[in-house]
Formats: sequence, C-alpha cells, structure tokens
Amino acid sequence: MGKGRVRRLAAFQWVTGCAALAIGAAPLCAQTLPRDPAELDPSAPLDPMPDLGVDWPDLNQPDPEPPPEVQAVEPETAAEATEEAAEKIEDASATRSYSWRLSGIEGLPEAEEVRLGFDERSVLRGDREKRANAAQIDRRARADGELLTELLRSYGYYDATVEPAIEAAGEQLVVQLSAIPGPLYRFESVELPGLD
Repeated sequence: MGKGRVRRLAAFQWVTGCAALAIGAAPLCAQTLPRDPAELDPSAPLDPMPDLGVDWPDLNQPDPEPPPEVQAVEPETAAEATEEAAEKIEDASATRSYSWRLSGIEGLPEAEEVRLGFDERSVLRGDREKRANAAQIDRRARADGELLTELLRSYGYYDATVEPAIEAAGEQLVVQLSAIPGPLYRFESVELPGLD
C-alpha cells in the first residue's frame, strides 16, 4: 500500500469518525422530551389570550327591536312563509321515482352504439328501481351526463357537452340529458415517435 493511499484512508477514517461523533452527540429534535412533567399537564391553566373574551349575555335584558325590513311583516305572513319553506324542504327530501330522456344524439351515425353504451353503464338506469330524493337523482344525472360526454368523445365528438336538467311531472321526476355533440373530428395520421 502506497503512502498516498494510506493518507487518503486515514483522512477518510478521520472524517467518518468525526461525523459519527457529531451525529451521536447531537440529540434529534423529534426525540427530545420535556424534563418537567408539569409541562404536559392537561389540567394546567392556559395562558390568557388577548381579545378573545366574549361577554355572557344578560338574559334579563328585553329583546332587541327587529330590523326595519322585518317590522312590516305580519305574523300570519311570516307563519305562511315558514310553512312554505318547510314544505319545500320536505319535498326535496321526499323519495320519488324518476324517468330519463336523451336528446341531441338522434342524427348521429353512431347514435345506436352511443345509446347502447349509455344503457349498459348508466347510473340512472342501474338504480331505476330505487326511489331517491332530489339530491340523489341530481347526482345520478350529473354522473350520467359525464358518461354520455365520454361516450361521444370516444366516437370523435371531442367538443361534446351534455347538460342534465330535472323537471317535476306530478309525483315523478324527469331527467333530461341534452347533448350537443359538436363536430366530428377525424385523425389524418397518428405518430408515435421514439418507439423504434
């Protein structure tokens, strides 16, 4: 072994030894624990926090005057408005049956294939036996709108948009999926560089 190699080996051992000492001597931040257990006492009082105080309400105070826009409302009118709002909430949460219609794809050469693909994967169709509330039907309509958009894109209608709409028809809801396919795009050539 030459003198140069011995010197390099000695220098390497000295550097690695110093690094080991530095790592072993310095405690890691994540491993330091508080020395005083009182610092972790959950029942210890918190330091005061400025500007967070809230005065307790005085229950003996008279009720404040209603704002001017509410003062002119008769109690009967307010009760009727409350009842109407409650009926709307109940109506929105009520479960109903539904039907659906597709429009906008009738003139396409691929209309039958698109309709078959839609029927195979449609959430509205798959869950048609289950009654649902308005929010659930809206979610299913949006999912099927995205499905119809993807089906149209798979046939080359890359600008296709589908707008779902829900209308009430008596006790049943009707979901209308209106498609605007846009132009049919065709590829002149496809290049895959870097595969040779």
